[in-house]
This record gives sequence, structure tokens and C-alpha cells, in this order.
Amino acid sequence: MKKKSIKTVFGKSIILIFFIVTFISAILTYIIVSNIREKSARKFNSSQVDFIKMRLESKMKRDINACLQLSKNIVVRSWLKNENNAEIKKFAFQIFNNFSNHLENKPGVYAVVHKSKRYYLKNKFESIISRKNKIDSWYFTSIEGGQKFLLDIDYDPKLNKTRFWINIPVIENGKVLGVVGTGIDISIFLKDMLKIKQKGAFIALFNKTGTIMAYKDKKYINKKNVFTLIKNKKEINATKTNMAKVYASENQNRIVDYFIHYKGKKYLSTIAFIKHINWFAFVFIDTSELIHFSQFYPILITTMISFISLFILIMFIANNMIIKRVMSLSSVMSQMKKGDLTVRAKVEKRDEIGELEDTYNLMVLAIKNYTENLEELVKERTEELEEKNKQITASIEYSKFIQYSILPTKKQFYDFCSDSFIIWKPKDIVGGDFYWYKKIQNNHLLAVIDCTGHGVPGALMTMTANSILNHIVDYEFKDPSKLLRELNSMLRITLHKQEMKKLSDDGLDIGLMLIQPENQKIIYSAARSYLFYFEKDEMKIIKGDKQSIGYENSKVNFRYTNHEIKIEKGQSFYLTTDGYLDQNGGKNNFSLGKTK
Repeated sequence: MKKKSIKTVFGKSIILIFFIVTFISAILTYIIVSNIREKSARKFNSSQVDFIKMRLESKMKRDINACLQLSKNIVVRSWLKNENNAEIKKFAFQIFNNFSNHLENKPGVYAVVHKSKRYYLKNKFESIISRKNKIDSWYFTSIEGGQKFLLDIDYDPKLNKTRFWINIPVIENGKVLGVVGTGIDISIFLKDMLKIKQKGAFIALFNKTGTIMAYKDKKYINKKNVFTLIKNKKEINATKTNMAKVYASENQNRIVDYFIHYKGKKYLSTIAFIKHINWFAFVFIDTSELIHFSQFYPILITTMISFISLFILIMFIANNMIIKRVMSLSSVMSQMKKGDLTVRAKVEKRDEIGELEDTYNLMVLAIKNYTENLEELVKERTEELEEKNKQITASIEYSKFIQYSILPTKKQFYDFCSDSFIIWKPKDIVGGDFYWYKKIQNNHLLAVIDCTGHGVPGALMTMTANSILNHIVDYEFKDPSKLLRELNSMLRITLHKQEMKKLSDDGLDIGLMLIQPENQKIIYSAARSYLFYFEKDEMKIIKGDKQSIGYENSKVNFRYTNHEIKIEKGQSFYLTTDGYLDQNGGKNNFSLGKTK
């Protein structure tokens, strides 16, 4: 693994922490600023609603009360009953003039006599009111609405004036006498009231049906619905719901805040109901214009500088108190790793690192002493082991001659068959593979045996197997299968299989040939071994039974198979253990195998 400097790792960690803290601070700042914006916007909208209600109610209430007093005047009522009475008419018109003079901007008073439907403005006859004329619908709404007064607004684009009409139905004993009222020019009043210095904020006033009564764009007044300002259906439904809430509320100061989109921007809107004039006030504000993030830049920059200064200070302190000393100790330990046991750590302070440096020095001293003693001890033990190894090797070398002595001689093979060869190369000095030969009368027995194990254990098995074969061959030489069955039984008895089941499980594989020159045939029987022979340039394989000899799971009474082969001229026979077949070689280093 590539070595990493603690200074680099610590520095990267500090930088990572710095960026994480900065990122979290930025998110928190954004959340805090957003909350401040929203709270400020709600407060701003609430104050604007209160201001609108106060001004409108103050102005309208005064004028409405004056008109209500006018409608109750005895002379005015007498005239409405007796329109053609010149004396009463004169007094009534004087009252109208006095009323007008006491109001701001001296608006003209109008009156409609219900009986004749004659409309008077500023004491002059103007027209006859008719249901067929849509312009006159305000009159019939006033007398049929059941309200004390009806408010209407009228914008004259030619004069660029907005008039606020107060319509007071005059009713006596359930009988309609007419309507009196006045039209007050509130253009300047509304213009001043709709002015908001705050950027991104505006106001709309509308009646219960949603018709806009006052707005910054005069094209909307008395012509368009407030819902035309809102395009989103969900927000339109929310506006209708909130209108119903504030209208039905017993609390006259009830307001509802919610967000809507206007011309692609998100606005916090506040809606309130002005009970005295039956209008709704709608205040909009773009919260992003209320408080800008740039206002927090000095705080953010100061915080960033503080963080950077703090991290630099931490780096400086950590470098001098920890990192330098740890790196120095690491350098000393690297030298020790290379084998230099004379180097020592410099103990500067009596703190935790100082204790670590002191402990290291004691450890190096102990290792040095132990190494010096160990080298001497290893030298002595190595000499002892070399001597013992020589003795063991000499013993095994001698056992090779003992094992070699049980093998048939080459002369025995050449006397039997001059065209023959033997390859016997144990993996170790001695091994578990051997070959066996016996001539009895005019018959020849030839076997290749693979015993369990390699080296000395395998060699001991070969001695045992050789001894048993030499013992049983005298009475079972004519039938190779019976000879193998007897070998299986005798080997199990010899190895004490019944008593030593759990200690070991040894046995052998064997290929046995009985060659009968007189009968010109070969009888082959085998336990997990193969006979390869060539006949007329074709290789043939005889497989032995899949039943090894002498093992715990080897069946005692297993009948091995005899295979008879007629001897013909030009044949060649090969017996081998799996040690030869498992030899690796060739371009791909594969084992030889049976097919090759």
C-alpha cells in the first residue's frame, strides 16, 4: 500500500471539513434569509392591509355617513314624495348644495325620484332611469339589494378620473322613494394609496364578485376580474377559498397569507376583507426584492475569513504539536525498519507523543539485545539441525538400497523378455511406487504397484505389499483376480484395519499380468490401473476394476475381473502407475494423461 503523509492527510481533512462547514453555512444562511424574507414579507403585507383598511374606512365611512344623513333629511324625503312642489324642491336643492360644499373637492349630489324615474345631478335634470338601459342597472341594484348603501366605482378613461359612487336607497314604511348619493373623485386618493415604495410590491382592490375596483393598471378597473391576474388553477381555487375565509370570519382583522405566481414570479400574497365597503384588499410582494442576499455578503465574507483563519491556526498548532513530532518518529522507525538499530527518537516533551517516543527507544534497545542473542542462538540451532538432517538423509539414503533390493533385477527381465525397459524414478529418495516380478514353472507374473503416500511412508507400504505378494503367489499364481482378492484381504489384516480405522487409511492400486507362453495368452487383472498395448499399430487400453486394495472401504470379497489377451507377433505391452501419467509438460504444461 502506498504510504500517505499524515501532514497531507490532515491537510486534506481540514480542507474537506472547511468546504463541508462552508457548504452547510451557505445552506443555513439561505434558509435563514428565506425565513427572514418570508417573515418580513408577511409583516409588510399585514401592515399594508391595515394601512389600506384604515385609509379607505376612514374616508369612505365619513362620506357614507354624510350620505346616510342626507337620505334621512325630512326636506329631501318630502321632495322625493312631491317632485313637482317648487317650494320643497328649492329647499331640497339648497340642502344638496350645502352638503356638497362640506365634502372634500365639493362633489355634486345626485338624486333619483322613484315615482318618475327622473335622474338629477347637481340640481339639474339629466335623464330618465330605465331597466332596459344597462348603464342604469346600479339604480335597481341599490333599491332591490336590501342594503343600506351600495358602493360603485366608475373609471372615465377620457377624463382619466375614478369616481367613487355612494348610492343610498331612500325607503319609508317599506316604500321606495328614490336614491340619493354622490360621486367622489378618488383618483388622487387611490393613486396615492396604491403607491408602494417597496420594489416588487403592488395592491389590488376588488369586490365580492372579484371585479377589480382599484389597481395600478386602469385598464383592469371595473372591467376585469381579479382572477385574470392569476393563471394557475390551483392558485385561483386557493384565492376563492381564502376570500370565503376572510369574508365569513367574525374577526374583522382576519388576513390570510399564501404564495401565488404572477408574471412568472413567485409572490407572497395577503388577502383581507374591508367590511364597511364590502371590498377585498389584495397585497402582493416579491420576497426576493424585499431582502437581497447581497446584504449578507459582509457577514458571509467575515465568517469565511474567520473560518479560514481558524483552520490555518489549527493547522499551525497541529503541525507543531503533533504532525512534526509524529513524522520525526515515523522517520526514525523507517530507519529501524531498514535494519539500523542504533537510531533513537528525540524526546522533546513529556506528553502522550513523548511517552510513545520513549517507549519506542526502549523497544529498539530490547530488539537490539534480543537480535544479538537470537543470532547466536540461531547459529547454534542451525548447526544442530544440519547435523540431524545429515543423519536422517543418510538413513533414508540407506533405506533406498533396502527398497531397491526387493525390486526384480534387470537381468531377470532381460532373461524373460530382451525387448523391455523399466523407468523407476521415485519423487523422493524412496517412494511408494514399485514393480514386481515372479517366474513360477513356465508362467510369468508381472505387476506395477502404486502404494499410498510418498517418501518413507510410501516405501514402508511397498515393503509390506511386496512381502504379502511373495507369500500368496505360491498358491494363487494361476488366477490373477484371486491373487488380488487375497492381497486385499491379507493387506487389511496386516494393517489392522479393524482396530485402526480412525488413525490411517492406507492401501494400493495394482496392475497384474499373468503371461503364459505355452498357451500364447496373457491374463490381466487390475485394481484402478490400466494396461496399454499396441496391436497392428492401434493402441488399446484395458481398464482395471474401480476397487482399490487394502483401504477401509475396499470390499473384502470383491471379485476382480480377468481380461484375456491372445499373444500375437508385433504386440507391445505397457504397465505404469499414475505418477507417469500425471507428469506435466508441453507448450501448455498439461499432464500427459492416458490419451497421449
